[in-house]
Formats: sequence, structure tokens, C-alpha cells
Amino acid sequence: MNTRHLAQTAFRLCAFSLVMACSREKENEPGEPTQFDRYVANQRLQGRLPAAIDTSRSTPTPALTGDPDHDFLRAMSNHHKNVIILADAALEANTRPDMEGVIRQL
Repeated sequence: MNTRHLAQTAFRLCAFSLVMACSREKENEPGEPTQFDRYVANQRLQGRLPAAIDTSRSTPTPALTGDPDHDFLRAMSNHHKNVIILADAALEANTRPDMEGVIRQL
């Protein structure tokens, strides 16, 4: 056997073992965390990721100041914060129905 043949055989064996491992993965039960959820939780526990933003509470809109420019800038700032919270919540939701539910909450 030459080196090329050995490399091809090793590659095929690795590809086959990867396919077999993926086919043996069990389906997650509803509500059970995925591997990615576990990874993110572990990273947060180790301090490598910031804590998740609490999207269950809404921030009350402050009263108008009477200055239209100031009110506009404050409204744009609040909108930007809401977009960031929505994006973070959507990234944390792994499935489309979960993401749609989060969007409806906001």
C-alpha cells in the first residue's frame, strides 16, 4: 500500500465514523436543552459570556421632555436598546416558534 491509498482509507474511515456518530444522536425531548444550550450555559458559568438579558420585563417609556430633538434622540436610543434585546433573545431561541414567541412578547 502506498501513502496515498492509506490517506484515502483513513479519510473514508473518519467520514464513516462521523456519519455513524451523527446517526446515533438522540432527539431532544421538548424543553430539554440542546448541546449548544449546555455549551452556552457552561461558558456563562465560567465567565466567558455575559449573563443573558432578561427579556421578561419591559422598560417603561419615559415622559416627553418638550424638546423635540431630545425626545427624538432618546426614542432612537430606546429603539436601539430594544433591537439589541430582541436580537439577543432571538439568538438564544433555537427554534423558529420560540423566536416568534419572544418577538410577540416584546
